[in-house]
Amino acid sequence: MINGYRAKVLVVEDDYELHSNLKDFLELYDLGVAVAPNGVEALALLKKELPDIIVCDIVMPGMDGTTFLSIIQAQDEYRPIPLIYMTGITDPEEKLQGLQRGAIDYLIKPFMPEELLYKINNIIQLRKGTESVKTAGDAEEAVVFKKQFEDILKQSYHNVSLSPDDIAEKVNMSVSALQRKIMRYYQSNFSLVVKQYRLQKARLLLSRSDRSVDEVARMCGFSSASYFSRIFKESSRLSPIQYRQQQSAKG
Repeated sequence: MINGYRAKVLVVEDDYELHSNLKDFLELYDLGVAVAPNGVEALALLKKELPDIIVCDIVMPGMDGTTFLSIIQAQDEYRPIPLIYMTGITDPEEKLQGLQRGAIDYLIKPFMPEELLYKINNIIQLRKGTESVKTAGDAEEAVVFKKQFEDILKQSYHNVSLSPDDIAEKVNMSVSALQRKIMRYYQSNFSLVVKQYRLQKARLLLSRSDRSVDEVARMCGFSSASYFSRIFKESSRLSPIQYRQQQSAKG
């Protein structure tokens, strides 16, 4: 935990023993740690939750660290996440190329886990300190944007095909600018913010109406009842029916 904040770290490493040891070590310091054995699985994890920092190997099967970094640097919602490379490659030219592609630091294997911990702490403290230096204008902009965005979302969340393009047009900005503001003010991406909003509306309908699961899914903009039920259970640890029964029992 850093200044009362439980930072999230994504470790991308194909060596099971190494990523398990790093996970165990970092969790001793109350960091939240997710692991992936390659870039493909790391991208899947990013779609579910955005970490504060990524620690990534370079040579991996499936998708290596170089390709993974190129992909996240090309996407507005992922680009702000700092990435530390950890590698056994000691070629200075390779290191310079990695920094040029967007990596923020390097760790040469083998390294002491404490070195990684200090780097993570320093980077996150720097980011949090920068984020905390906000002017009155910044705060006002956040309030205005979030109200505008949430007013549109309130009117549009039931639309199963709702996209960033739809909302960007209504707020009169580019899609990339919209994505940057969502990341800045919600610390998440468009898809996750919309999904959480829809789930919140679905919980209200389940607890306050007798509509079927199919109806609730359709009214809240989910593509199918089966998809809705799956992600609802992932979020609430209860199926929609179980959640309704639980709320009914509470009276």
